[in-house]
Amino acid sequence: MRVAFLGLGQMGFPMAGHLMRHGHDVTVYNRTLAKAVLWQEHYGGRIAATAAQAAAADMVCMCLADISVTREILLGKGGALTQMRPQTILIDHATGTPDFAREIFAEAAKRGIGFLDAPVTGGVPGASAGTLGIMAGGDAAIIAQATPVLRSYARQISHMGAAGAGHMTKLVNVICGIGMGQAVAEAIAFARRAGLDMDRLIEILMAGSSRSYVLEHKGPAMAAGKHLPAQFTVDLALNNIRQTLAEAVRLQAKLPLLEMAGAFYTEIQRNGGGALDSSSLISQLE
Repeated sequence: MRVAFLGLGQMGFPMAGHLMRHGHDVTVYNRTLAKAVLWQEHYGGRIAATAAQAAAADMVCMCLADISVTREILLGKGGALTQMRPQTILIDHATGTPDFAREIFAEAAKRGIGFLDAPVTGGVPGASAGTLGIMAGGDAAIIAQATPVLRSYARQISHMGAAGAGHMTKLVNVICGIGMGQAVAEAIAFARRAGLDMDRLIEILMAGSSRSYVLEHKGPAMAAGKHLPAQFTVDLALNNIRQTLAEAVRLQAKLPLLEMAGAFYTEIQRNGGGALDSSSLISQLE
């Protein structure tokens, strides 16, 4: 299948690579051309000069930085959505909001294009291994058509409901992931002050009810008083937190833990650490 992939960040770069490995005819677009050239050197495929040029495909997948970038690339002057043909499929893998998903769904429907809001979970390790989880909103028939392609980089694909349900599910995932990150950072800072053997501590926590993705992937760095090379950055964490808190206001839901974590990340960002990995949260607790 002819597949376009828009956005070659830390997630999109390997995701587009898995499409090539699974035999698809892939064209990529990235706002920074050098990144697209590097991707082509790794995987082959083609580079498009514009998102609209790339969109001449059977399926267009996106993993872009935020809603404003996605809207500009899709609906701006010469945007990708305006150039897509009827009966093709558009998939948004970034974290967004339900309202944004419904907006794009409606714009796509006017053109006879199927749209899925299909954010992912599993982080950079999952993208690199091709084992992501996808939470999809949209029509069941479109998900069925897209699934063989999505299997290139996803281990689990769950249909969560109509347009917007995928992004809503991802906001729930943000609450869980950020909350666990806050808990792990607090626990490790506490343990370090107590003088515990940190290697043994991680082992015993991973053997019991405290086991989590965050503890497994970020706990050892935090235990050493360090942070990982940037994967899920403070800037991205804050973007996700703000989107989730805005939706919470609409739902009249209380998210005190997420608000507290947001305050810690905001302080890191103010001190120039926006590009640091979220594991740098340990620095605010020690």
